Amino acid sequence: DLFEARDAGRIAPFRRLVIETTGIAEPLPLLATLHQNPLALARLNKPEIVTVLDGVLGEATLGAHREAQEQIVHADKIVISKSDLIEPPARARLADLVAAQNPWATLHEADLTQGAPARIFETTPSQRPEALAERWAAPFEPGQPHSHSHSDVQSFALTLQHPLDWTGFGVFMTLLLHRHGNNVLRVKGLLAVEGLPGPTLFQCAQHLVHPPHHMEAWPSDARTTRLVFIARGLDPATIKKALLAFDHAARVAPERLEHYLPAGGGGSIAGRPVKRPTAPRWIKA
Repeated sequence: DLFEARDAGRIAPFRRLVIETTGIAEPLPLLATLHQNPLALARLNKPEIVTVLDGVLGEATLGAHREAQEQIVHADKIVISKSDLIEPPARARLADLVAAQNPWATLHEADLTQGAPARIFETTPSQRPEALAERWAAPFEPGQPHSHSHSDVQSFALTLQHPLDWTGFGVFMTLLLHRHGNNVLRVKGLLAVEGLPGPTLFQCAQHLVHPPHHMEAWPSDARTTRLVFIARGLDPATIKKALLAFDHAARVAPERLEHYLPAGGGGSIAGRPVKRPTAPRWIKA
């Protein structure tokens, strides 16, 4: 309705849309809608999530409410409010907690007596693929789980020296998200894919997988796969072991994975035809 009114000249032109949700909203359904809606894809840039965290009550809120964890994990920018009421040690502890659950978000402090910082709503050029590649290629120090009830949310990084087989990685991620999608809160990283000159930018939020972006050149000399996971209750060693297993299987016996890729008729069970699963669109990108 807004775009129709703008195009017809009934309202003034606008460059930015701000959608304010309730305090207990889960951001992923709205993100999925914007990600899949043709009008949003045609007219809007990648949406950004701004999460406001109460500086005084934030630590307790994260411990008591899963929705608060989801908002922090999916945020691009995090605003810590009431910064004038927080002592420096408490402010540092809260910042460390936020960084442990979301290492990519930018932190801002807001003092209501001074007004909200204008830069919070500035367009971020760092969302371009080239800028993302430079940021994701930088060293990453995984956050430590916190000691309260939200300690099962943690971030960890996987680094692989050899190029990945794209089919093996695709099947691995598909099955991981099918089995643990609700607990794989976010994944971002650079993939060294066999046969490609540059890295592939990959990111997903639970079951929502963004289209991969294949780049022509690496941002640095370190041409290694670097994946950062934010997950709930998953063992990093098991995730890495599974990834390596699927990658190895795709190399030594690719025919074992072929039945995951094409759609169409498969075998039969009790005389009934069974279709082979269709590969997600992002694998074919």
